[in-house]
Amino acid sequence: MSEPNGETVEVETPEENGKISIRLEVDSHVNATFTISRDTKLRKLIRKFCDNYQQDMQVVRFYYEDVRIKATDTPNSLQMQDGDTIMVKNYLYGA
Repeated sequence: MSEPNGETVEVETPEENGKISIRLEVDSHVNATFTISRDTKLRKLIRKFCDNYQQDMQVVRFYYEDVRIKATDTPNSLQMQDGDTIMVKNYLYGA
């Protein structure tokens, strides 16, 4: 994941084969890059993002190509490619 200083932190460290980088964009100003295995459930990426950026998992939504991501989705199941972007949006109940 890309920390504020621009470093990339990996969600997991399996062999290099089968991994892709995924960019997360929040309201066009916070950009984070995760390197993740194609078979890893995106739940792991979502949790890591929320922990690192102090976000409540109950009020953020993750979208890939305008479709909401489920925790059980994987990069393979969504046919994601290296360098694809996931949009992160805040969702407020009752607003």
